[in-house]
This record gives sequence, structure tokens and C-alpha cells, in this order.
Amino acid sequence: MDVLFLCGGAHFVSGSHDINPCMYAIWGVTMATRSTRNRIRFQAEKAIQNIERAMQNLAQLDGMADGNSPYIGENLPQIIVMMAGCQQVLVQFRDKL
Repeated sequence: MDVLFLCGGAHFVSGSHDINPCMYAIWGVTMATRSTRNRIRFQAEKAIQNIERAMQNLAQLDGMADGNSPYIGENLPQIIVMMAGCQQVLVQFRDKL
């Protein structure tokens, strides 16, 4: 398929059919938007997975401390709650894209 795009909206050719420049511009914006959404959705998914891995690491850290560190015992629950909240926000963000 041959596609010709001339700046200024002069003329578009796709194969043997001429395409209305306005329609192509609308289609192009829609496709770019969808592509951008897919990239953002992919990055949001990666961020969610990173938070899940971080929470697993914190669970391992808690296991290693085995209740012998008051500092970890006091601060770790706050960190986990904060990370769970961030994860929930990212999931909602991803789902609405």
C-alpha cells in the first residue's frame, strides 16, 4: 500500500484511493492517541509490577528482621500502606486509559 502525505493537507493517496485530508488527520490523531495510551498503559503496568516486587522485598526484609528491630517494626507498616495506596492509584489510572 502506497501512502503519500504532503504537509499542509494538500493530498493523501493510499493505494488506488484518494483520502480526504481531514479524515486522514482525524484518523491519524486517533491512532496516535491510541498508540500513546498503549505506551502509557504499558508503563503503568510496569510501575505496578515494580511496586509489587518492592512490597515482596519489604516482606522479606520484615522476615529477616524477625521482630528484633523496633525501627523496622514501627516504620515498615507505614511504608507498605503508602506503597499499597500508590499501587491502587496506578491500577485505577491504568484501567481508565
